[in-house]
Amino acid sequence: MHLDDKHLNDKHLNQKHLNDKQLNDKRADEKQADQNETIWRRNASAAETLLLREISKRQFNGYKFRRQVCSEPFAVEFVCNELKLVIELYSGKYQACGEAINYRTRSLQSKGYQIARFCHNEILTNLMGVIDSLAVVCRQRKKEIAMSQLARRYLSGGLGKSVATQKALNRSALFR
Repeated sequence: MHLDDKHLNDKHLNQKHLNDKQLNDKRADEKQADQNETIWRRNASAAETLLLREISKRQFNGYKFRRQVCSEPFAVEFVCNELKLVIELYSGKYQACGEAINYRTRSLQSKGYQIARFCHNEILTNLMGVIDSLAVVCRQRKKEIAMSQLARRYLSGGLGKSVATQKALNRSALFR
C-alpha cells in the first residue's frame, strides 16, 4: 500500500469512528430527553391537568396540542406545531427569573413560535377565561400564518395580481 493511501485509509477510519461516537452520543441524548419527558408528564401540576383536558385530542378548535415537548434547549408545557404556538404555565416565581424568561422567549420566537403564558392560579380559578383567551390567540395566530403564507406566495410570483389577491394583501398587517 502506498503511504498516501494508508494515510487516507487511517483518516477515513478515524472519521468513521468519530461519526459512530457522535451518533451514539445523539442516541443517548435522545434517550435522556425521552426519560425527562416521561418524568415531567408524571409530575403534572393541577393547572396542567385541567388545561390538558380542555385542549387535548384536537377538541380545542381542531388544533393538536402536544404536552411536555422538548424544544431545544427547553421543554415547553404545550405546543401546537400547526400554529407554531407555545403555551407556558407559570407560578408566582415567574417574575423572579426575568432574564432567563426573556432569553427563553427570544429563543422560541427566533424559531417562529408565539408564546402564550398563563398563571397556574388563573387556570385554577378562571379556566373558562383562560380558554377564551387561548381561543382568541389561536384565531389571531391562524390569520397571521395564513397571511404570511399568502404574502410568500405573492412575493414569489405564485399568485396572480388579481383584485381579490390585492385586497387580501391590503388587509394584511404585513403590507401596512
